[in-house]
Amino acid sequence: YSTLWNSHVFKRLDNGNVLYITKEEGQNQYNEVLEMDMLGKVYNSYLIQLENYEDTNVVHHGIIELPNGNLLATVHDMESSYIEDEMIEIDRKTGKTVRDFSFRDLFPEDFYEDYGGVFSNDGDWFHQNAIWYVEEDDSILVSSRHQDLIMKMSYPDGEVDWILADHEKWPDAYD
Repeated sequence: YSTLWNSHVFKRLDNGNVLYITKEEGQNQYNEVLEMDMLGKVYNSYLIQLENYEDTNVVHHGIIELPNGNLLATVHDMESSYIEDEMIEIDRKTGKTVRDFSFRDLFPEDFYEDYGGVFSNDGDWFHQNAIWYVEEDDSILVSSRHQDLIMKMSYPDGEVDWILADHEKWPDAYD
């Protein structure tokens, strides 16, 4: 039970607790990740601070629990002009970021530098909407709204296994 605000994430963890994204009263940004039980008792709280970021969702759409117990969250890289194209792994015990994946490292520069689609003025060339962990082969499925793709990546290496998307936009190297 909770009277806290919620946005995008309300997810059951393996231990039965719920992962919940919230914000403080009167605040615009949903930047606090809570782990709580079904009665509202908070077990962990992670505050994600992004300087010079004014939009509402600091964690963009998704957080999953990894087999090692850590959390993988869709976020923004504040050291660039691009948004919603990065994931971070959060150590559940310490709250520290232990791994960082930028999709700009995986794709040709013209994918993000020359992107002219919806929200391109905001630097939103990828717009990651969902992540899913595949236990059978330690991989992650990722969806990108603005690239119209679903992609499978190895974990924790972050190597692309395959991309499901319209082949016309892609360089031959991605066949």
